[in-house]
Amino acid sequence: MIKLTCLFLFVLTLAFGFMIWTGTALDQLISSSMGFFTPLVIITAAGSWFLVSHIDSISKDVSENDDIKREVKKGLLVKFRELKDEVVSNVFALVALLVIEGLTTIALEELRDSTHEYVFYITAGLDSTRVACLISAIFIVWNQLSSFKHVNKFREVIV
Repeated sequence: MIKLTCLFLFVLTLAFGFMIWTGTALDQLISSSMGFFTPLVIITAAGSWFLVSHIDSISKDVSENDDIKREVKKGLLVKFRELKDEVVSNVFALVALLVIEGLTTIALEELRDSTHEYVFYITAGLDSTRVACLISAIFIVWNQLSSFKHVNKFREVIV
């Protein structure tokens, strides 16, 4: 979670700088790229539940395998439990990112017609938040796919 938080804050800062530097030139690009954010989150969350059940089945195979030493088996089961916890926490992070992005989208729609003196900076901050949500979600997707790859390698070695 620390990596994800640092990535979110880094992208937020970088995107805010680009928003201020380019003015409103990136608004259309951000709006069009956010179209696949919700399907990305939904597909990844659904796939993550498959990954959790896959990890459970491999854990069961490990616990039933008598060829593996008891200490090694215990260590593997702990690692699988940690991986399963990470996958579940990533799903919760995706849902949180989806909520944050939805709230910023609502706030942007409310502020578009505003004549407030600092509305440009506020909308730049909100657009930066949306970009940070998207990049963080892509990072989580990459992490989930990497976890699936590692679990399959474990299964090949163990079984």
